[in-house]
Amino acid sequence: MEMKARFEVGAAGRLLEERFARMEVDEVLTYEEASAVACVPDVRKHREVYRAAWERLRKAKGMVFACVPKVGFKRVSDAGKVSAVEDCHSRAVRQAKKGLGLVAAVDVAALDQAQVRRLNVAGFKCQLTAAVARHPKQISEAAEVARGLSPRQIVDAITAKAKQEK
Repeated sequence: MEMKARFEVGAAGRLLEERFARMEVDEVLTYEEASAVACVPDVRKHREVYRAAWERLRKAKGMVFACVPKVGFKRVSDAGKVSAVEDCHSRAVRQAKKGLGLVAAVDVAALDQAQVRRLNVAGFKCQLTAAVARHPKQISEAAEVARGLSPRQIVDAITAKAKQEK
């Protein structure tokens, strides 16, 4: 039995991670400095390298970073982390709305029972995410409605409730 190779961080990623770990809050590392540290011509073309380093530092040390357009990378303060959370939420809501549009475009008659079940669950998750963003109190209402219903029935009930409130 052949063992799969374990993921290992490359040299550029390791070097960037070490440099990012030494940054103070609100310190900016310019693109040129980061390119020199990572020994690459233009670090902006290696997004996966610096994003992976950021993710490892976020998990290990709670450090959060952001891009400063046309300047470089910045270590974010706790106040800046709040903005980062809001951005994540906004992206999640946009993706949920996009998912609802995709659910509406599906011809359910062309699906088998397992696919319909998967569609119902995915649609429910999208509907719940979008509903929570618009009306937080709908969470408790959705929980009440959800007792004993299928995911599709739950989605329909939440949609009908939202239409009534408009």
